[in-house]
Amino acid sequence: MNMTFETPRRLRIELNKADLVQLDITYDQIDYRDSHTREVLSDLLGRVGAKDTFGSRADRTLIEVYPTDGGGCVIYFTALQMGEDERPPRMRKLILEPTVFRIGTAGDVLSALAALKAAGARPVRCELYQSDDGYRLVSACSSADKTSEPILYEYGTVVGRGSIYSSATAEHGKLISADALGEIGRFLN
Repeated sequence: MNMTFETPRRLRIELNKADLVQLDITYDQIDYRDSHTREVLSDLLGRVGAKDTFGSRADRTLIEVYPTDGGGCVIYFTALQMGEDERPPRMRKLILEPTVFRIGTAGDVLSALAALKAAGARPVRCELYQSDDGYRLVSACSSADKTSEPILYEYGTVVGRGSIYSSATAEHGKLISADALGEIGRFLN
């Protein structure tokens, strides 16, 4: 666990997979509406003595969570100051729509994963399946990730977007890796 104050009102906490196991939570389970998530976030703030800055005494706190390679995540807490006539920002949940790419050869799959890694791209979801016509890569990217999809367009063609296509791929394909960039990408230069 790595905690740093980027500014007096912005805290960055990086958790690896072992940290998340110890906290009994995964990146996919983090949801502020869930009481266990709120307890975990409060515990993390308590460890660095930041409950007053980001907890109940803060006007508003913006919480951002991003996945990292290897199953961990980075959490940013930003204390927002609100004027008396300002409304707090509404909470929006980012719903990621998966895109299924058909990639013809194993060499192209490895090249695509190497290019993603070299660019520092971090798709939230990167599942690899073997299919009758080659390989299928199911990718879902956050709005902050502007590099993953353009790279994947270079190595494959889009089969479709949405849960129907990703479900059909999971049902009819053979799963090679549930985290292709993390599992296979770590072996690529």
